Amino acid sequence: MKLDSDVVNTQKHIGDAEGKYGSWDLVQVNSDPICSSAGCTQYEHPKAPDGPPMDYPVPNFGQDHEIATSLENEKIASKVVGHEWKFKTPGSWEKWRNPAKDTNYNFNMKLDSDVVNTQKHIGDAEGKYGSWDLTQLNDDPIFSSQGKPKSEYVEKEIAKIV
Repeated sequence: MKLDSDVVNTQKHIGDAEGKYGSWDLVQVNSDPICSSAGCTQYEHPKAPDGPPMDYPVPNFGQDHEIATSLENEKIASKVVGHEWKFKTPGSWEKWRNPAKDTNYNFNMKLDSDVVNTQKHIGDAEGKYGSWDLTQLNDDPIFSSQGKPKSEYVEKEIAKIV
C-alpha cells in the first residue's frame, strides 16, 4: 500500500533535519523528572473563585409608591367610567379567547388529487413542449383599469340621460 504524500513528505523532512542536526528520539521512555508518579502537583491551576454570593437576605421595602398610585387611579377611573376590569374569569375567558386556538390545524396536508394530477400534466407538457410562465405580468389589453368598455348603444343611452 502506497503511503500518503503528507506522510512521505514528513518522513523526508525528518530525515533532512536529523541529517543536519543529528537524530532524536520522539518516544518518551522515562517519566518526566518534574512530576512524581502521583502526577504533576506543583503546577496545578489555581482554584477558581466561588461564584457570586447566593441566598443572601434582600430587604423588602413594600410596594413601590408609583405602583400603588397607579392601582388607586385605576379604581377611581373604573368607578367614573362604570367599567370593571375582569381578568381570568369564565366570562372574560369566553369573551376574549381566540377560538382558532381550539382547532388543531394540519399545516402539512396532502394536496388534492386534482392538484397532483394538474402538476403532473404541466410537468409532462413542459417536458414535451418546453417550459412556460403562467403568471400574467401585464394588464389584459382588451380592458382598461376602468373595467369593460361600454358598447356604443349603452353610451348613447347614457348620453340621453345626461
